[in-house]
Amino acid sequence: MWLAAYHTATRLNDGRVMVAGGYDYYGAGWLSSCEIYNPVTGVWTTTGSLNTARYQHTATLLNDGRVLVAAGYASNGALKTAELFDPVQGTWTYTNGELITARQNHTATRLNDGRVVVAGGTGGFVGDPTNKGEFFNPSSGTWTATGNLKVGRRGGHTATLLADGEVMVAGGLTQVGDVLDYLNSVETMNSTGVWSLIDPMKNVRAGHRATRLLNDKVLVTGGSQSGVLT
Repeated sequence: MWLAAYHTATRLNDGRVMVAGGYDYYGAGWLSSCEIYNPVTGVWTTTGSLNTARYQHTATLLNDGRVLVAAGYASNGALKTAELFDPVQGTWTYTNGELITARQNHTATRLNDGRVVVAGGTGGFVGDPTNKGEFFNPSSGTWTATGNLKVGRRGGHTATLLADGEVMVAGGLTQVGDVLDYLNSVETMNSTGVWSLIDPMKNVRAGHRATRLLNDKVLVTGGSQSGVLT
């Protein structure tokens, strides 16, 4: 088992949890290894490795039980590749096409119709934020562009599926030159991929959490403001 950071952990339909990728600060660097935790036995077992080692990627459980791992960062920079994990076979295969935009520190949200929308991120640790979004279609395994976000977000933002099927993206970081700027802007995307700004948050924040409540409101908590925890 690696001592890793920036990996993902995804609960599978059978209750097990799959950990994928990450970065090992003690020698291995970018990781392609994956492990599955069984909560019944309390035991970790290795499974098939990613085809591309990566970290700061996203992992999304699809309606059919597969897991979509998208983009991230590797030794050659931000990635466009995406892979699908089959929990029955324990194997990874690339999607039929790559993402349109290489990115890391993005968000990925499964929609009610089974598609996944990826939003924001950046192509490097010091780089312009992207306002690009794109859909993944699990039936075809291909990626298509959404409309552009109103605000480029290089990371630290949240994406929440709303009761009406729209996706709400809130806060995060943008960048102008070498200066990072914390955001309070909020926008929503409809089913056709059109983004619209709505009322901003009262506070700028990045690295926060957003949770949809039973009354369909979204609670945003924590995060940081220019290095100050909130």
